[in-house]
Amino acid sequence: MSPDTRRTLLIAAVAGAVFAAGALVGYALGRSEPEGIVALSPSQAAPPSPSAVVSTLPPPVVTPSPGQLPAIGTEGRMLADASRAVLAAPANAPCAALITAGVLGECGEVPVSGNRVVWVVESRPTATSARAYTVRVFTYVTAESGWVEWLRAQDPAGGRWDGVGVVPRDLTGDGVPELVFAFRGPGDERALSVDIVSYSEVGVPGVIAHPDDAARGSVVFASTGFDLYAARYPAGEPACCPPVFSRQSVAYVDGFFRVTATEDVLPSAVPASQV
Repeated sequence: MSPDTRRTLLIAAVAGAVFAAGALVGYALGRSEPEGIVALSPSQAAPPSPSAVVSTLPPPVVTPSPGQLPAIGTEGRMLADASRAVLAAPANAPCAALITAGVLGECGEVPVSGNRVVWVVESRPTATSARAYTVRVFTYVTAESGWVEWLRAQDPAGGRWDGVGVVPRDLTGDGVPELVFAFRGPGDERALSVDIVSYSEVGVPGVIAHPDDAARGSVVFASTGFDLYAARYPAGEPACCPPVFSRQSVAYVDGFFRVTATEDVLPSAVPASQV
């Protein structure tokens, strides 16, 4: 074979190889974009099917647990911290021994932490028909050799309260009765102020809750806590004649007293106060 013939065959072989490679590349590119399918721009794209649409639902309604209800505080309480004056009397003295001599009074006690918490309500006549009340709460302190006055409420001029009631009642479920003090105001509205007294780990008494004052109020104990009734005057009715009362259910929940339910009731459905 002559040199010219060999050169011609080599050129033909190279050309064939180049053609085959080009065909393979073209086939590969054709597979990445199948025939008959045209890529759309975003504005041309079809909307998603209904099953692909994600809707935003409103958040579920969550009812607060009792522990999340607002706690009843002590603002406006009647019983204030006393000066811790010491009354000399034996540890086993009856509660009547703590009533001021010559003054009309009543008293009671509850056992707490191996000690006695004694309450005293005294009243004196004034120049008017009103009476002046003094309320005190004591415990015996051995180091002081007497009864220390921890809490006091007083109305030396009279007229602030028409009466004061005290009832021991276990409201926290710990087997130790709290002291529920009810101070009744004068006039047609006869506002009721309630202080709930409990005790520290060493038996020192203190006010732990004071619900809002209740016009023409009534306290009725329930199996858990108590119901507090208060007159309402939606149309500015006279204080003597409320058309409706609110009933608040108060219970001890997660370490605090809380209003767990409220409803309106007719005056005829309001029981007499138990304090």
